[in-house]
Amino acid sequence: MRPRFQVLLPLLLLMSTLASAQNFTFKDTDYPVGPDPLSIKSADLTGDGKSDLVVVNSASNRISVLRNNGNGTFHRARVRHWC
Repeated sequence: MRPRFQVLLPLLLLMSTLASAQNFTFKDTDYPVGPDPLSIKSADLTGDGKSDLVVVNSASNRISVLRNNGNGTFHRARVRHWC
């Protein structure tokens, strides 16, 4: 085995063990957006270091922007014309 793999393998095993010891809980939350959502993209739109969401609504030629609250939730969607 190469030296770098000898160091990397135990590190990966440790990370795997630590990750499996965690208990994660997710809450199902619906965020209404415009009609016929076609695609979604995440990006920091406000410059605050948090990923916001943009949804393209194909039926209405609008986009819905959901700003990240920073606690795992998003503000209500603001709908804007895009075309």
